[in-house]
Amino acid sequence: MQNTNLNNSQNYSSPIDPQKLEDFGLSRFQVDFVTHYMGSKNATEAAVRAGSTAKHPAAVASNTMKLKNVQEAVAWSMKNRIEAAGVDSREVISMLKRVYDTAIENGKYGDANKAAELLGSHLGMFRTSQIAESKIKSDAHKTSEELPDIQRDIARIAETLKIKIKTPLI
Repeated sequence: MQNTNLNNSQNYSSPIDPQKLEDFGLSRFQVDFVTHYMGSKNATEAAVRAGSTAKHPAAVASNTMKLKNVQEAVAWSMKNRIEAAGVDSREVISMLKRVYDTAIENGKYGDANKAAELLGSHLGMFRTSQIAESKIKSDAHKTSEELPDIQRDIARIAETLKIKIKTPLI
């Protein structure tokens, strides 16, 4: 079983070995970019900290993140960070469930909500709402004859997502 003691002496945000990143064929800028990205998870900030002086660092960040070797280096870095933490996804889910249950028991609903958000995000539960929104937008061109079908679809999606619709969307 993995070690789940988060108070031990391991450093979970240990610096990335630039030499290992160079093995991915990265330039000096890209090595610095990946290193900073792993610290902030913000590509624009990583581009600036890596030395970009471009007028639009967000564009530099976007283009850098599209590079296959940069994507591979980020994935490798994330994998190593997870391994260094000594926990796997099942343990993270278990921890989030415990946090949620404890928060509910203690009336700390904000903490419970955050744990539920993180758990739902980890499990990919919110992609459904994005797909539903996309479907609703793409269906907007349908004729008025199809309106009852669209309204039924919206009601079904709202029920699935456990949300209430106060006014008709169409």
